[in-house]
Amino acid sequence: MLLPAILIASSCSPREPDGEESSVISREAFIQAYVKLREGALKAPGQEMSLEERDRILADLGLVDQDLLDFVEVRGRDIQFMRRVWEEIDSLITVMRENTMMGDRRGT
Repeated sequence: MLLPAILIASSCSPREPDGEESSVISREAFIQAYVKLREGALKAPGQEMSLEERDRILADLGLVDQDLLDFVEVRGRDIQFMRRVWEEIDSLITVMRENTMMGDRRGT
């Protein structure tokens, strides 16, 4: 649910001045939050996480959903930057899946 909102926000939002970039969460915080949210969704029944669970995961990281939206609103127009962010997220999720599969193999 959050991904479509992030993508819509990035495609519709005008580029903010550079001063705004300092008021958003860091690249690392965004990546960590997104990966944790994806991990939670993958573990949830039907791979759909409740809003309460999403908010709990974000709160554990000291964030709220608006932090992610603000990050994309401010940084979303920098296509190369966001491409690298999504590549890193994809890489981390791939490693997470591989580790899960390895754990399943050891358990059988």
